[in-house]
Amino acid sequence: MTYFLRRVFFLFSAVLFFSCVSSGKAASSSDEVYVTDTKKISLLPPSCFERELDSLQQFTGTFSGRSFVSNFYITSTPEQVSVTILNEFGIETGYLVYDGASCVLDSSLFPKALKCQYIVSDLENVYCTLESLTEHYSKAGLSFSETEEDGVKKRRIYDGSYLVEEITFSVSETSSVIVLNNFLRNYSYELTENL
Repeated sequence: MTYFLRRVFFLFSAVLFFSCVSSGKAASSSDEVYVTDTKKISLLPPSCFERELDSLQQFTGTFSGRSFVSNFYITSTPEQVSVTILNEFGIETGYLVYDGASCVLDSSLFPKALKCQYIVSDLENVYCTLESLTEHYSKAGLSFSETEEDGVKKRRIYDGSYLVEEITFSVSETSSVIVLNNFLRNYSYELTENL
């Protein structure tokens, strides 16, 4: 009887493991991201992030008039970027992992057709070094700039004179707020971290 129970447990565990492994949508990091309708970029390696992250942030997103709120636990090392998506009770509802070679997204928060590279690209625009982004976008025929006025940092992506995306960083005594507006695709994110 013990042998039978071990076999059943092993089969159940194997089925559970493989169903979890296959639930995420994996993609190669070489899949390019269209910044405009005609200009595209590949992803930068995780080592291009300005610093390692270990941060819980409230995520508010708006796309085509639909808004949603969740919590993101973002970690990054020179080898990997990961986002654990949590509901208001702190229960995991999805994840994103990018290791420089592949990207996996499994979440009901985002449309199934969304390639995880687009989320990683937005995170790179926020957290990667200015030098790596400037050079990267220049190769695609786009410009990436950063300015600071009155303590507010802004990063912008231009296609010629057209402003494609703007990221605003503001810090108060109690929180850090990052607002990303993509004017071409008509979506925005807000990441808020309590300090």
